[in-house]
Amino acid sequence: MENPVKIAFIIDQLIFAGAQRHILNLAQNIDRKRFIPYIVCLIACDSRIEEFCKNNDIKIFVLGISKIYGFKAGKKFFSLISWFKKEKINIVQTYLFASHIYATPAARLAGVKLVFSARRAMVFWNKLRYRICRIIVNTMVDYNIPNSLAVKQHISAREFIRDKKMRIIPNGVNTNIFSPVSPMEKNSLREKIGTSKYICGTVAQFLPVKGVDNFIEVAKRVINLRDDITFVIVGKGRQEENLKLMTKGFENKILFLGEKINIADFYRAFDLFMLLSESEGMSNALLEAMACGNVVFATNKGGNIDVIEDGKNGFLVNPKDYDYIAKKLQEVLSDNKIMSFLSDNSRKTISDKFSLDIMINNYQNLYQEFLEKK
Repeated sequence: MENPVKIAFIIDQLIFAGAQRHILNLAQNIDRKRFIPYIVCLIACDSRIEEFCKNNDIKIFVLGISKIYGFKAGKKFFSLISWFKKEKINIVQTYLFASHIYATPAARLAGVKLVFSARRAMVFWNKLRYRICRIIVNTMVDYNIPNSLAVKQHISAREFIRDKKMRIIPNGVNTNIFSPVSPMEKNSLREKIGTSKYICGTVAQFLPVKGVDNFIEVAKRVINLRDDITFVIVGKGRQEENLKLMTKGFENKILFLGEKINIADFYRAFDLFMLLSESEGMSNALLEAMACGNVVFATNKGGNIDVIEDGKNGFLVNPKDYDYIAKKLQEVLSDNKIMSFLSDNSRKTISDKFSLDIMINNYQNLYQEFLEKK
């Protein structure tokens, strides 16, 4: 029997965010008879994630650098090369800009057989040097893995990556964990949040691109029209203080719940979910909400277009068109048949096309295909 393939997933820091959750899902569920997962973290690792990895036999290597340039980063660069060699890593897969720029050359100098770059967002670099760094390091990558058609088109146009060096693998969610519950269980979960007839939620980091301010603007408009709905925001980030100021006068109807680890129960308590971000690659939060049967409203950009058929399993909207979104949300709430129709189709879409099993199989097949070519 052949030895399992050792694969290292590289990221800047391990926190509770989309790319990191994607890595944890992949590392936890990959076929351990065929692959041994490692996670390399450039900066730091949340202690709760460290405990999760320990419980799931996922080895973590933390470099402990604060930036990817300077004396310490240079010294740690050679430590990373040594680690790749010591552990006999066969595949390196990088996530986000810093890990791509830093770890890809290290992997090549260490003689790692395959280097993949997981591309998860449409980033518009303001500084030319960042684009140049990307383009140079891209020449060292065997294959790029965008998570949506929009991301593929974006990196093709801006970084001159040819189609034959890319394959789309959409995100996937665990439909056993993220699933609807009975009405009785739903009511029990809702009581922990609020007592309104309806709950509309969002889950996001508090960054400008995530559009939590858009969510709040829509929420205020709907609350002014009806008093049977509560809006819930799950997450944290540097914008928190300003976002809370936006809800002045609405504090009892727009709730900030902070960052949550076991997020599935919150989706199960929601009736509706809004993702009004300014840009998206493919949102894990959107897929998770849909898997739990939420009626979803999402930005008409990026990977959302790959997931949502407008009016069939959700709605695609302009994130700044607050009045239209509020009106549409009102229409949905007034028709239980439409809500049930959208909820059922939402769940079915994830089960049929965006499950974790599908994603894992796609990655494993890609790894095996390239290993056989080497």
